[in-house]
Amino acid sequence: MRKRSQPRFIIIGTGFLVLILCLWIIIDGSRDGSSNTLNLTPLTSNDDGVPDSVPVDEREPEPAHARLEPYGSEYPKETPPNQRRLPPSGSTEKRRPAQSTLAGIVANSQDGTPIQDARVTLYVLGRGEEQFEAVSGHDGSFRLTVQRSGRYMLHASADGFQPYFIDRLLITPTQGSLQKNILMTPEVELRGRVVDRQSRGIANASVWLREETERGIRQSSLAQTDESGFFRTDTAPPSGNYFLEAGHPEYELDARVPVTMPRDEEVVIKMRRVPDTLLASLSGHVRDADGRPIQGADVRLVAIESWGPPFNESGHSSTDATGRFFFPRVRLGKYQVMAYATGYARPIDGQGNKDVTVDSNGEHEIDLVLENQTKVQGVVLDPEGLPLADASVTIRWEMGTGSRTVGTGTSTDGTFDISGIPPGRHQFQATHSDYVTYESGVVTPTDDFFTITLRAGLSLTGYVVDQNNEPIREFSLRLSPANGQHYEKSADVSPADGYFSINGLSPQTYILSVDQPNADGRSTRFELLESTGITIVLDRSDSRSRIRVRNF
Repeated sequence: MRKRSQPRFIIIGTGFLVLILCLWIIIDGSRDGSSNTLNLTPLTSNDDGVPDSVPVDEREPEPAHARLEPYGSEYPKETPPNQRRLPPSGSTEKRRPAQSTLAGIVANSQDGTPIQDARVTLYVLGRGEEQFEAVSGHDGSFRLTVQRSGRYMLHASADGFQPYFIDRLLITPTQGSLQKNILMTPEVELRGRVVDRQSRGIANASVWLREETERGIRQSSLAQTDESGFFRTDTAPPSGNYFLEAGHPEYELDARVPVTMPRDEEVVIKMRRVPDTLLASLSGHVRDADGRPIQGADVRLVAIESWGPPFNESGHSSTDATGRFFFPRVRLGKYQVMAYATGYARPIDGQGNKDVTVDSNGEHEIDLVLENQTKVQGVVLDPEGLPLADASVTIRWEMGTGSRTVGTGTSTDGTFDISGIPPGRHQFQATHSDYVTYESGVVTPTDDFFTITLRAGLSLTGYVVDQNNEPIREFSLRLSPANGQHYEKSADVSPADGYFSINGLSPQTYILSVDQPNADGRSTRFELLESTGITIVLDRSDSRSRIRVRNF
């Protein structure tokens, strides 16, 4: 039996050896093929990120199929070259954008206590939709991060406090961390009552505030009394001394009331009734240039001179289907009557705007005419002839009691569109913070397309410091021509070091004004003949605040 099985064993063994030999040949052949990868031309990336080949010697390049071999274990374990994200040109790694941090404390200006939940906002000037916002914490702290250089307006608001503004802050990411503390003034409600001599409330009386300073008299309307004669203001005026006054067509003021803000007590303003012999009625019609009545026109009656202290507007009246308006009880005096209507030009002297003297009781009649409006369109260009966005365009014309101005801003393509311009001769003005203000001569508006080209001008830069040469960081600065031209230039102000800059100035003499929160403004004459740098010293060392200017 063993002899019979020996040949079978030999055959099986021989077959097994043959199989091993075949497998060895196959494996050895695959090793020889894989070794070709060692001679591959290294892959690099060209400028557009596409893999390219760079020869390393004079040998012929390997077959194309060799380049398509999968990455093996011998290939460096890193992202393949054609999948790497290339760094920016001139850089070996991604650059982080520079940024500035504006941080500080929001506090009560009277006792220094922190204000929680105050909303602090930075608005990008010229781009109202872009803003940065923060809310103060329990300790009044806030922090804003700015990654774009530019001009900003800082605004802070909190319940129970007056709004806080700083205009035209110049912030650049290279400034790093900026410290800005915000002191907010508590909002004290001003309330009171207007009564007659029998202490009965007077309804629909106008209440306003009168402030007398070295610069002159400033008035601001506050409120209107209700049916019982009570009034209250949503926001109180800043701290200071004022006079309260009231006006009503059928009453005259006994005496103005002095008030010192802040004030918690209720104010009582007394008035006495005007005798019927000193009252009259005023009526009339509003028509277009063809004599047709205008329905729904708004007619306003404004006192120019009247018996007793002057008051603001006596009231409004609206025209009926026949174009008629009516003021039933008007005090004797001199008034300006103005009419406004949609689709018609704004009133000018003698057309939609007349002065009338009511010198006796009885009925007085006056007619007003409104002209069809003129539409003015155009474009504002920079010195290189490119459209200029965010420029301000105004049109001014003279009226019987002064001048009137309407305006608009240019869009992103530099164009502007102003409607409601009355016929006649007018003056155009175009302003931009970086260029010289353009003022036309007296022209007659038409439906033509106006092109206004602004030019570059001089620049004024510098710092504002106190008498100890310490920088003042919170202020506003502006220049207005001393020759009476109707414009002014405001400075960009850096909160980091009190640095300011104004561009687009023409060589002439200016009135330089500096204002600080909760302080009287100061001004001086300044002659600018060339671009220059100055230091402005706000001197409070004596009884009268002064402003001094010195060159660098």
